[in-house]
Amino acid sequence: EMKEFVIDMCAKYKQNSILLVEPDGVPNYLDMNGNKINKSSTRNLSIDDALQTYFTSFKTPEENEKELSELLKNKTFILSTWSNNGVKDNEAIGKYWSDYKKIDLEHFYNVAAKAENRRKITESLICNY
Repeated sequence: EMKEFVIDMCAKYKQNSILLVEPDGVPNYLDMNGNKINKSSTRNLSIDDALQTYFTSFKTPEENEKELSELLKNKTFILSTWSNNGVKDNEAIGKYWSDYKKIDLEHFYNVAAKAENRRKITESLICNY
């Protein structure tokens, strides 16, 4: 059933492959014939490669944040991120970036589909120098 869906969607939208995430399933790329794609089946597929212009990560935001903090640990850096979006705080700042200098800038988002989503946001620059 899913194989037919993938074949139909690839044909309809002229795609070579589709990322399929089934309920309670592992995300998989399927090609236009409905076959599962893996790293060994194609030379052009990159998974979790942030150096690519467009990429898909199967890591959680938590895993990405932890990995970034480890990569930058012994480097000079400036990181731009959000600190508070008017609804919640970015917990990763306290967990991974609390040892560094943080400069906050508050501004207002005037563009959003719904008026209730137009609110103040606090952006942060985090650096280690």
